[in-house]
Amino acid sequence: MRSRVNQRGFTLIEVVVAFAIFALSVGALYEITRDAMRRTGKADERARAWLTAESELAALRVRVTPWPPEESGVTPDGLEWRVQTSEHEFDTHRDGPWHAFDVAVRVKPKGSSGAEVLLRSVELAWVH
Repeated sequence: MRSRVNQRGFTLIEVVVAFAIFALSVGALYEITRDAMRRTGKADERARAWLTAESELAALRVRVTPWPPEESGVTPDGLEWRVQTSEHEFDTHRDGPWHAFDVAVRVKPKGSSGAEVLLRSVELAWVH
């Protein structure tokens, strides 16, 4: 019986081990990609919520006072927003035409209980 010293190719065990390593690597890459896409989607949703909150605050600033104590609505892309205003509490003279208001703008995805964005501001407005 002759022994083969110059053997070429891979054994079945080597092929199975290489395939297992390849499969684990592809699985890990898939999980990393899926997680990155999920995080990107959440970051995009949060950025849209911040932009909506800033837009609602800017829209309130250009309106004539008195501002309503609460307003709400839904954007075309499905973000629920709510603007709450109240007189700012401080110990100064309030007989002048300028009044300070606490404004809170809350934005969240429609029907969602989490991921709410809250923008707070103190606004100075001319009250007639």
